[in-house]
Amino acid sequence: MATTETNHELGLRVQDEAKRYVLHSWSVQNAINPIPVAGAEGRYFWDYDGKRYLDFASQLVNV
Repeated sequence: MATTETNHELGLRVQDEAKRYVLHSWSVQNAINPIPVAGAEGRYFWDYDGKRYLDFASQLVNV
């Protein structure tokens, strides 16, 4: 896995801007809480706090 630096404040800013400027389909816009993605490698992505997630959404596109 790639090494990343954590930056909580930047993650909050990215999340806020995503709420303000991105249209999230199939979602109530005021209720969405997007994950600020700091990086990705292979089947994983991680947020600005260093928490790693398994990206199942990409598999849906491939199926």
